[in-house]
Amino acid sequence: MDRTPIDNLPDARGLVKALEIPVNEQEFVSAIFHGALIPDAKQIHEMPDDKEERPSTLVIMAHHAPGGHKSAENDIFGDLEHHLAHEGFDTIRFDFRGCGTSPGKVDNTTLGTMAQDMAAIHRWANRAAYKQIVHLADGIGALATLLTMPDNIKALVWLWPVLDPKKCYFADAFAAMDQAAAAGETAVELHGERVGIALLRELETLDIVKYLQTVKCPVLVQHGENDQHIPLSQLDILRKHGTKARRIEITTYEGGARGLRQLQERRTLFYHTRQFLNRYC
Repeated sequence: MDRTPIDNLPDARGLVKALEIPVNEQEFVSAIFHGALIPDAKQIHEMPDDKEERPSTLVIMAHHAPGGHKSAENDIFGDLEHHLAHEGFDTIRFDFRGCGTSPGKVDNTTLGTMAQDMAAIHRWANRAAYKQIVHLADGIGALATLLTMPDNIKALVWLWPVLDPKKCYFADAFAAMDQAAAAGETAVELHGERVGIALLRELETLDIVKYLQTVKCPVLVQHGENDQHIPLSQLDILRKHGTKARRIEITTYEGGARGLRQLQERRTLFYHTRQFLNRYC
C-alpha cells in the first residue's frame, strides 16, 4: 500500500521541521516536529518557541524497535500527525538511537536506551511548556511509553502493542539468543529484523504487570485480529492488570494483519484516534 490518502484535509506541507534532540552531551535522536493548525486563528503553529499561543498538548510518537523507525509501516505516524494537526495537536515523532536516522547501532538498542530517548523528548516538551502529553506508540514502542510515564500524561494510544514479549514473535528470538551469545554474537536475526541480545535479556525479565498497574489515564488500543507477529492475545495482560486506568478502549479489526495497512483500516484507525484524543484531551 502506498502512503494513505488524506481524506478531505487541506495540504499541510511546510508544517514539518526536522530536529536533533540531545540525549546527552554526545548523542541525539532525530525527530520531526509537526505543528498544529489553529482553527480560530486559521494559521499554522510552526515551532513551540514562537510567540503565538500554541496547543497545550503534545503527542509523542514512539515506533516499534528494533526494525522500526519514525516513518515505518507506510509512514503511519506521518499520516497521523497530519490528521492530528488539523485537530489542533502538535506532534513529534523520532527514531530511537540505533534506528532510522538516529545515530548508534541497533545491537545496542535496549529498553534502557529507549527510556533515555523518551526522557530526552520529555525534557524538550517541558522546555516548550506543554501542559499535557499523549504517548502514541506501536509494537515495542508501547513498552517504552510505559517505562517513561510523565506526571502530565493525558492519554495513551497503542497500535498492535507488544505487552507480553514471550507470547509473540519474539519467542523465536528468545529461543536463539543463548546460542548466539555463546558464539560471540551481539544480536539475532528475527523475521528480517536484527534484535540485540541485551534487549532480549531485558524483555525476558521485564515485570510488565508492575508498569501496567501504574497506568491511570485513558488508553486506546487498535489491533488487527489476524496479526501473526503480535497476536491479539497480547491484550489479555492489559485487560487483567490495567485496572487502574481511567478507561481502556480496544478496537479490533477483523482480518487485520500487522500494521493495519488496508486503506479502510487506516481510515478507521485515524478516525478512532482523533475521536479518542478530542474526547480526553
